[in-house]
Amino acid sequence: MYSDEALLNGMLIGFWLITIAISVVWYLLTIFSNMVLFRRAGYAAWKALIPIYNLYIQQCITFGEEKGIFILFILIPVAGPIYSLYLTYNYGRAFGLSTVQSVFYLFFTPLLNVYMAFKEEHSYKGPQDFFLN
Repeated sequence: MYSDEALLNGMLIGFWLITIAISVVWYLLTIFSNMVLFRRAGYAAWKALIPIYNLYIQQCITFGEEKGIFILFILIPVAGPIYSLYLTYNYGRAFGLSTVQSVFYLFFTPLLNVYMAFKEEHSYKGPQDFFLN
């Protein structure tokens, strides 16, 4: 018979494996849909595969080439997460999402990325206004 400790360990390992599987699927959905969106914005699709560089390209798509260096805001301890949300919100707006859809985009990025990637009406609208203009 199994002890309570063995049962608990098995449950924790199962929870951990499910969490890892969901994270991998979430990441792959984001990568492949970003490949389509990068291509739609005029960038090479392979740029979505490089982890830090893809954020720089996302910054350039969202706010224009001249604002690419501002991706370094993500490195600021308190402001970084806030800026990441700002970038994600405006990335959705750059592809034609409404304000409400862009707010949902913050929470369900891979799902709405797939939605934007395969709906032709969500073409690239151009750079958005940057808060430091």
